[in-house]
Amino acid sequence: FFVLLLSAITSCNKNKEELILGKWECVAASFTDDGETYPVTDAIGLIWDFKANGTVVASHINQVDDSDTASYSLLDDVLTTTFTNEFGNSDVNSYTIKELNKNKLLLESRNEKEVLTIEFKRI
Repeated sequence: FFVLLLSAITSCNKNKEELILGKWECVAASFTDDGETYPVTDAIGLIWDFKANGTVVASHINQVDDSDTASYSLLDDVLTTTFTNEFGNSDVNSYTIKELNKNKLLLESRNEKEVLTIEFKRI
């Protein structure tokens, strides 16, 4: 039974790893602070391109020549991205995957009273 359970968990995570690969465009984003929700319009058009080698390339639909590359990892329902700048400083962000299918990726990041929600569609 334990082996079957472990196998099922591994295959679920493997499925997410395969599903997330490819290009995703941000179609909606909001920031909630102390119960008040605000749209994050600057995020609309953001493109995240997840690669099989564990990197994600971030660009904006209007600025395809300007991009940043980060590493990413998936563990259960948590997506973690790590961007390291030219000075060696790292910026680590963790998102809970609220929904992931072949067409939609919905992420949420929480800390204390703040919530950031980002919705992507596959392109």
